[in-house]
Amino acid sequence: MNQPKYIFEILQEELRQTHISLLKKIAKKYNINEKEILEFIDIPNEKNKIIPNSRISINVAKKVETRKEAPNNMRCLARIWGRGTGGQCTRKCLTDSNGAKSEYCLQHQNTRKHGRIDEPPPKDKFPQKPNSLYK
Repeated sequence: MNQPKYIFEILQEELRQTHISLLKKIAKKYNINEKEILEFIDIPNEKNKIIPNSRISINVAKKVETRKEAPNNMRCLARIWGRGTGGQCTRKCLTDSNGAKSEYCLQHQNTRKHGRIDEPPPKDKFPQKPNSLYK
């Protein structure tokens, strides 16, 4: 996994600060001058430029793969809910190993609770807007 360079620079700066802190504790415990021990170990005092001047925006994009609609002559003949207005399933019909085409997709092969698109819509499923189905 590739990380931005400034992430490693931040980690390096944190390690440098931890290193200095430990050396100061050692100097205090053994009564040594802090400046002498830091010069002896040669830890640079200047802070590196960690984050660049220009703001870096990291965008995390969710990859959305939309299903492509099948051509009209290859679409499943099942009616779908379609937010209460009905409509035709947009999936491709199944074909068997012999090349024979089914009338339905895999999802609607066994159950078609809203009926077929070439039949009138069931009134118990679409009671509110029966006229809006075939405008």
